[in-house]
Amino acid sequence: MDPFSVIVGTVGLLDVCTRLIIYLKDIKGSVARIDKEIEALSKDVAAVKLVTEFIDTTIKAKKERINENPDASQGNARKLWENATTILAGVTEGCQDTLTKLSTVIREMKGKGLGPRAFEDFMHVLRNQSRHEEYRQLRSDLNNSLTTLQLMLNTIQLLGIQDSPSPDKQLFVHIRKLSLTLEGLPARLKASHNLFNAAQKSAEDVLTSVSGNKHFDIPQTVSSIFTGREAQLKELQTTFFAPSSDVETRNQKRFVIYGVAGSGKTQFCCKFAQEYRKHFWGVFWINATSDERATQTFSRLAKQFGGREPNERAAKNWLSQLELPWLLIIDNVDDSSTDVGTLFPGGERGSVLITTRNPAHKVHGTVGSQYFDFGQLEGAPAADLLLKAAGRPNPWDPPTKSLALNISTVLGALPLALVYAGKAIVEGLCTLQDYVKYYTSSWQRINQALSDSGSDPDQELYLSIYSTYEMVYLALKDKKGEAAADALQLLNMFAFLNNEHIRWDMLTQAAKNPSLERQTEESGHTASNLNSKSKPWAKVIKEKGTELIGYFVLDRGPPVLPDVLRDSEARPFDEFRLRKALTELSQRSMIIHNEATDSYFMHPVVHTWVRERPEMMRKRSIKTQRRSDLAEDIPEMTRAQPEMRVGRQALWCQAAATVLSQAILLPPLGMQAADEDLRRDLLPHIEHVQERQVEIRDRISIKQRSKWLWAMQPQLSRREVLQMAKYSLVFLQAGRWKEAEELQTTVRDFVCAVRGVDHPVSIRIQLALSENYWQQGRGLEAADLQEKVLEACLMSLGPEDQKTLQVMNALAASYWLQGRYKPALELLETALGAYIKTVGPDHEDTLRTYDNLGRIHLKYWRYDKAKDLHSRALEGMKKSKALGLKHRDTLSAMENLAMTYFTIGGSLLEPAEAMINWVIKQRTERLGREHPYTLWARLNHARIRGARGYHSEAEEEIRAGLEVAERNLGDKHIGILQARARLGQLLVRQGNWTEAEEVLHDVIEKLKRMPTARMEEHPDRLLAEFYLVHCYWLQNKVEDAAILCARIIGGLTYIGGEKHPFMEHLVQTQEALKNPEKMTGSLRTTWMVL
Repeated sequence: MDPFSVIVGTVGLLDVCTRLIIYLKDIKGSVARIDKEIEALSKDVAAVKLVTEFIDTTIKAKKERINENPDASQGNARKLWENATTILAGVTEGCQDTLTKLSTVIREMKGKGLGPRAFEDFMHVLRNQSRHEEYRQLRSDLNNSLTTLQLMLNTIQLLGIQDSPSPDKQLFVHIRKLSLTLEGLPARLKASHNLFNAAQKSAEDVLTSVSGNKHFDIPQTVSSIFTGREAQLKELQTTFFAPSSDVETRNQKRFVIYGVAGSGKTQFCCKFAQEYRKHFWGVFWINATSDERATQTFSRLAKQFGGREPNERAAKNWLSQLELPWLLIIDNVDDSSTDVGTLFPGGERGSVLITTRNPAHKVHGTVGSQYFDFGQLEGAPAADLLLKAAGRPNPWDPPTKSLALNISTVLGALPLALVYAGKAIVEGLCTLQDYVKYYTSSWQRINQALSDSGSDPDQELYLSIYSTYEMVYLALKDKKGEAAADALQLLNMFAFLNNEHIRWDMLTQAAKNPSLERQTEESGHTASNLNSKSKPWAKVIKEKGTELIGYFVLDRGPPVLPDVLRDSEARPFDEFRLRKALTELSQRSMIIHNEATDSYFMHPVVHTWVRERPEMMRKRSIKTQRRSDLAEDIPEMTRAQPEMRVGRQALWCQAAATVLSQAILLPPLGMQAADEDLRRDLLPHIEHVQERQVEIRDRISIKQRSKWLWAMQPQLSRREVLQMAKYSLVFLQAGRWKEAEELQTTVRDFVCAVRGVDHPVSIRIQLALSENYWQQGRGLEAADLQEKVLEACLMSLGPEDQKTLQVMNALAASYWLQGRYKPALELLETALGAYIKTVGPDHEDTLRTYDNLGRIHLKYWRYDKAKDLHSRALEGMKKSKALGLKHRDTLSAMENLAMTYFTIGGSLLEPAEAMINWVIKQRTERLGREHPYTLWARLNHARIRGARGYHSEAEEEIRAGLEVAERNLGDKHIGILQARARLGQLLVRQGNWTEAEEVLHDVIEKLKRMPTARMEEHPDRLLAEFYLVHCYWLQNKVEDAAILCARIIGGLTYIGGEKHPFMEHLVQTQEALKNPEKMTGSLRTTWMVL
């Protein structure tokens, strides 16, 4: 309908309302007392008028937007709008008719000579005139119209907000308002008011079509047979969405779901999130089974959804600043040592659901009843869940429901046990009639096995789950066929991975990657043979020796893997076969498939049971037994020997470790964003496998000691070392430097012993280890290691070998960071000459060397030379097929050239800013706004802005960057200290000397303790002290400035900077402090630029 038609209707309705309000007001003014019904009528008419005015405003605003952009509302949105306005036209017309009739009744009473006094006892007069029933019906119609108008107002307001370019808080306010309006509708209207029914249908259609939800990440897919908990869902909805009190508004809304394992806590939270998804801009979850897992999932949240650096602080900060509504599910906070308070984002925003088995954590609820206590699924819902899981079609007859109710009582009505009971019935292991007998036999076997093995008494709490699950497990074990066998192998392996987020592509990559690695290795060998030169005899003999040593540590057997993940020429890997095996498990609810992420999940109780279940030997297959014999002929179950249990655990734990290792590719493979994403999700699996490996080794060691066996230290194999190298890559990516270092050190020692320090693999691992040292701020150790590698390369490979040149570049970078510019310059000039000779001037390695060399010349204040080198590097990288305009090395070269322009100054400041803006844009898109490289580019942008005179803007940008960087990296990181030194310099320029002194003193003290400094003399410390000299000078603290200047001269001399141009300026500064007339313009410029 044309909005103009509705506007005409609202105008007519407003006119009738206005006239009736005036008339009633005149009546009230002419009598001393008035019937309360007239008061009520006046308020209702005023309410109709107010709602109609809002409708009129909303429709006019919508009409203006349509006129401005006719294509903005098309398709379903247009149909919804047309339907709503059509209904509105009818409602306004009906309401106008009702008000007109009411006005007529009132006016006729006065016209019959009764006068104003008739309104002192209005209802009595109506009854006397036999018009009471007529008036009552009109008042009922008016109330219905008012309710319908309010409903349609909320509907069109939501449709109007939907037109906005991006959802804002108002969208969620109107979603919530319309939802609450629909839920609070009077039941009497639904059966008697046709126009109201149409309005209700329109509102429901609009609510279904509109959603401001952008992120939806839950731990599990909601089960298709989810049953019960309706009252709790409703209460939680009211608690989270009903208008809050002032006290509640000032607090974050938190609610705790407490209960034993298997009671459906996580499923309930997922169900709530799914049901009310449209109320939240984002739904997120945290795995709080341990502090480490909480940190990992917070990091994933920060990176994947917030576009921030992947760490816990960044995630919490991002959530606390969001103005749009969000829900955070903190799952499995069971450990009593967990400080639950540290898991909540700061501030009062957002809603939080917490699941826990620990009753002590119930105190963390802040709204409503604060927590639910989940135990049994009482009565009919428990029976219904069992029947749904058993695949029994509804409706169920009374005998069927009675049987299901009896079974649920025996199982303690625990939802997880009910689900597995249903699966056992679906598998044909038993029927509803004999399930209790069959379950009893399984329960007795499990109970006896747990008792014999001395298991944790707490496990007895979950006997109903274990017993029902065991029935399904043994049925799968007895099933014939490849898919069932594959499924059982996968299940056993999954028990040694983390129970959550077992990704499909992790499994497929584990199967496919070995072939890719072999192809890459073979092509590398071919290229090496084609390019090889004659080697000295000493080198040949050494290689033969290392080959002989390597023979004894080669892995001669195939890797331990489930059969379905093997890939060979005889039988290539088959994805369909893998999917069939996984389907076998998911159909039995042994694992749960999350279609949104294509990953799999095992319930924690089941995950533990599969891994720890006592191996039991059965006399005969369950399949061969008749159900009628189960009660009388219970198979004898005896535990397998403990050694067998440990052996099987070791086997499947190794299979899990192999899958993780094969899913990871080492550089130069595996460098895409998808590979990085996969590695991030592998970390919890690697940690879980490592924990299980330690447990298994300890148990084997204890067993050996108990039998007086000499425990031999296991010898590392090539496969194990490769696994460690791959795992270290995952820890490095996560910023877990220490764990990565332990693995890298073991790999380095092994490879160097077997292959020699100059072997290509040895060089790669040693360079990776040195980079790790740098990340930990241990620059001296990094440089020492690189020096040793370079020495070995020069002796074995020669000065022009590509690996030797690679080490030269790495060592030069270390020297540059230490301020050892002279040896860095010598190395880079040597490397550049060799690169030009061996691979040419346009090779990407040559171009990188040009860029690195330019940084050294800039440090020597050879600005033109630095500009030429950076320009050459940048232009070459742009044209390079291997690099290109957006490659990280190209962006670094552009940033280096921009800062060279900045140092030169003048007319070059404008192009410098243009280049640095491009770098910021690319790094923000590719790395995220909080990545250290992005923040560094922003610091350089602030420096350029400051040089152009925008001091306040520059200060604001530096402080904003520091806030993020300190949160992510800590306040002692070298990059943070450099940024704070630049802030101090800027504060000096602005005359804020007190804060400048405070900042610079703090920077200087921290730089003195930097591990990269030699005897406390770090170049960045000398530069910060130089800024402080300037600060002292401007405050006329000449004596302090002179003392500090002398100290800088001594420090620069100690690190070999006697001939550096900076020394000349320091000497000039020292003279100027003695005689201010000697302060030159060039010296002032130095203070501004450095």
